[in-house]
Amino acid sequence: MIAYLKEELASFDGFRNRNVTLHLDDEYKPGGGDALWAAVQFAAADVLVIAKSAMSYVSALYNEKCVVYVQQWERPKLAAWVDGENLDRPSFKSELQGCLSRIPN
Repeated sequence: MIAYLKEELASFDGFRNRNVTLHLDDEYKPGGGDALWAAVQFAAADVLVIAKSAMSYVSALYNEKCVVYVQQWERPKLAAWVDGENLDRPSFKSELQGCLSRIPN
């Protein structure tokens, strides 16, 4: 699993303890990394949980697998995306299972 995160926080130690590769904000600052490379990785991800950012939203538009959406101001949720808010709703589990079923074996 690879996680692309905006900033470094001690709370990410749980990810590190599970051998998740972290790509943090400092790698994508001007002169520090390649934002296009990151966007391509987002678009190709098996599961993309998007942030409230234009970069993740545009990448999600190209992702044909599983996208978990959070409210994007005036950017609409596509029909195939899972609503990542209100996880207690009765349909969440089946929506997520349908999303995950689009990941090739």
